[in-house]
Order: sequence, then C-alpha cells, then structure tokens
Amino acid sequence: MAELESSSTRARKVLMGTCGWSDQTLLKCGKFYPASVRSAEDRLRHYSTHFPCVEVDTSTYAIPSIASVKGWLRSVPKGFFFHFKAFGFFCSKSCSLTSLPVHMRGKVSATCPGKDHIHLNDLSVSIRDELWQSFNKVLHVARDAGNLGVVVFQFHLSFKPTKENQAHVEWCRENLDACFSMAAEFRCRDWVKDERLISTTKWLISCGITLVAADELQHETFQKDREQTGLPQGQSKVILPVAWALTNPDFMYVRVHRREGCQRLLSETELLCWATRLLAELPKELKGPIYFMWGTDWEDQPIVNAKGLNAKLADMAFDWKAVQQLTAPKSVLETYFLSLVSKSEEGTGVVSKHACGTERSNLRNDERLSCCQTTEDPVMAIMASNKKHREDASALLSSAKKPKCAGKQKPISCTRKTSSSITAYFGRS
Repeated sequence: MAELESSSTRARKVLMGTCGWSDQTLLKCGKFYPASVRSAEDRLRHYSTHFPCVEVDTSTYAIPSIASVKGWLRSVPKGFFFHFKAFGFFCSKSCSLTSLPVHMRGKVSATCPGKDHIHLNDLSVSIRDELWQSFNKVLHVARDAGNLGVVVFQFHLSFKPTKENQAHVEWCRENLDACFSMAAEFRCRDWVKDERLISTTKWLISCGITLVAADELQHETFQKDREQTGLPQGQSKVILPVAWALTNPDFMYVRVHRREGCQRLLSETELLCWATRLLAELPKELKGPIYFMWGTDWEDQPIVNAKGLNAKLADMAFDWKAVQQLTAPKSVLETYFLSLVSKSEEGTGVVSKHACGTERSNLRNDERLSCCQTTEDPVMAIMASNKKHREDASALLSSAKKPKCAGKQKPISCTRKTSSSITAYFGRS
C-alpha cells in the first residue's frame, strides 16, 4: 500500500481538496488565484497553501510526463498529496491512439494498422505491460518524493457488475504496483445498489481496494458528461444514495459531483447531511484520513463548498495551515536564535533558569522543560487548538519577554518551538 501519512495528526481527519486546480472558469473568475499567478506551477503553489491534497484529473486522458510531475512536486510543501486518476484506458478498456505515450504509438500502430481508436484486446500482453510500466513509473516519482496519495480508478456507466468486469478490476489492482493505494468509483449504481453493496464491499476488502463514496445527482448521473442538459423541466433534484462503506481501514475517499450549470454550490441541508455523516457515522474501524474531493467545477464553487463543510466539522477538519506553520523552513533569525540556545546548553553540570524561575539543567534535549508547550507532539498541540487555546497563546505571547510556566508540563525540548511560528498561527483570525 502507498505510504500515506501515518501520523496521528491525520487519523480520522477530513482532508479537503478539489478535482484539479486549473479549471478554466476558476482561472477566469479571479476569485481564488491572484492576478500575478499565471503558470501551472504558480497556481499549484498558491493552491497548496489552502488545501492539503488535489486530484490530478489530466492523468485520465494521458499519462503525465515525468518532467511535468517533477515540476508539480517542486511547487508544493512537505505533506501535500497528489491523488492521481488512473489512465482512462485501464478503466474503459479503450482510448484514442493519440492518448497513448508518444514512444508507444509506433508500436501500437504496427500492431493495429489503420486504427485511430485502440481497444485493450488489440494490444499484445507485452505492450499492455509496457503501458502499465509507464504509468507506474510516473507514480513512483511522486511516491519517492513523499507526495503520492491515492490512485483513483473511475469505471463508467457501461461498466456493469459482471464476473468479467470484476476480473478486470482485479487485473488493474494486480498491475498497479502493490505499494500504491487504489480506490474504485463505480458510476454504474448497480455495483452498490441494495444487497449488491454487501457483496461488492466484501469483494473489495479481499482485493485491498477502497470504495469511493460518490455524491451524485440522479439526472446528471444518467446523462453523458458531454451531453448534460440539466434537470428536466417539472422534475425535482434527487441525490442518489451514497455508498458509505469501509473497505480499507487506511483511508476513505469521497467525491462530490455536480456536472452541469453554473449553480454548483451545495445547499445548507446538503452540507449538514455530510457533516452528520462524517461526525456521527464514521466507521469505527477507520484508522486513517478521509479524503474529501470536490468536483463542483464552476468558478470558485469547489473552494466555497469545501470551506462551508469544513466549518461544520470542528476538530474533525484537518488544519492544514497549522501544519504548514510547523513544517515551514526556519528563517535565518530563527536558526541563529536556536544556535545560541544550543551553545548555552553545552557542557555538563550547568544550571540555568528560565525568566520565570524554573531551573533547566544539563538534561538531554528531549527531557528539557518548555515554557511554550504543554504536549510532546507540537503538531497535535497546534491541531488541538480552540478558542481558549488561542486566547492562552495570545496571553503567552504578550509576556514573551518573561514567560510563565503553566502548571504541570511534560518534559520536552525548549528548542522545539519558537514564538515566530506561534505568532504566525495564533495571530491569524
């Protein structure tokens, strides 16, 4: 399985993201990206300060180049995840010749002369293997950098729950490198309808595949993506039942779809429904995060939807901005300050005091007392912050020149937190 974040900071937390970062209506509306942000890398750099993950949608249509992926990786901070949609050929069993990697088109044309649209059965086993190798190789670039999330396979409406198609899903799992986490979304509702959901769930558990929980509108689901005409006149909007089933304790994966029109904001009722499901109906066996991806592409509506739901989740929402404060590179001044602290603690038998009068002796770094922290894990401390915590921190910062040690504190290093990062986080509204 992929090495997804194992830190307890993400366990059972909801990590919001969007299904892409370059939708044309989002770029043109000017509501999210500053005017100065022009390149794909700059957009991603801006996006990654707001969200901890994103879905790569373009990989559906063509396998990205390694150079492109490396460019994306340079634009995001530590801990940011890319969820890649699987190359569409693997899901639909066919694609246009021009969708294949350039270096493979000649081989395929020689095998299938005169064909512009290639079917899986047209290809020899060796060419199929080479295609998988090309896809896996790209994913390894993201994984090696520590930025690979989930590989999402979306199977279309025509992909019915048959033994042949089950075998095809298993073929995908076998050819996707074992170190990658796989999630499957079935557009055909027959896979998750009524009692079929139970058998589908058991089967996916045996395969080690996560079932995507899809939020879709009935009329949009049964209209082809390029033939969306909106809600038929006289009909009411119907949200299809969400397949809320855990098939992999490492993570859950949610995708919200709204495919037509310019009004894709979820209603207050819809947001409350999701908040209730997440807060009260989360499977107890889940150990990892819930990736919640918004496919409501119209201007900044995915971002608005994400913020709206996040506000209803309280401590269950993953605080990405706080984590970034803790993992951001130290400034030159901070580095200099830490070096002075380190030098002052060298030697043995030296006893100094905090301004509050607390003694600090020649203990190991991990045993020293901190006036700035009350927990061993700084990430967990900042993630657990609430209104009172922020007020306490503000009081602490106002007396930074003469820190006061509060009550019972756990022995940890004085050098693990400086007021600069605390100010940056708690100073925001």
